Amino acid sequence: MGEGRNGVTREIEIVAPPPPGPPDDPATIEHAVETTRAELADLLAELDRRRHEAFDLRLQLRRHRTALAVVALAALGLAAASSAYRRRHRDRALDRVQNLARALALVAREPESLIRAMEDRRAPTAPTNAIIAALAKIAGTAGQRAVARAI
Repeated sequence: MGEGRNGVTREIEIVAPPPPGPPDDPATIEHAVETTRAELADLLAELDRRRHEAFDLRLQLRRHRTALAVVALAALGLAAASSAYRRRHRDRALDRVQNLARALALVAREPESLIRAMEDRRAPTAPTNAIIAALAKIAGTAGQRAVARAI
């Protein structure tokens, strides 16, 4: 796992070769345990060094200065683009009034379309249908009068 890269310093303590004898001999087993213990101590020391480096904020900022600058510039550019987009596509009062006038003209020409649109939204009860029909007629009449005055 990454051994031998990025400045890994590993000093191996030379342990004497295993004593001659059968593999289940206590001296052979003790030698194997000492060798394994020495290797584990080296690995733990390396892990401790890497942990200190990983959590050293100044060292990480020094090592990754360019990447940090690129990310900061990208975030700044994204914020600027988002702000410009919102400014450009923000509804203005005049746009809202024009949209309302178009909607009223549409309702004045076809009051039934308002009724259908309202019925499609939810299934109203019979009294609600009557109220919607009456409101549509009122809106249609008001829209026709507004268009007639504007012309």
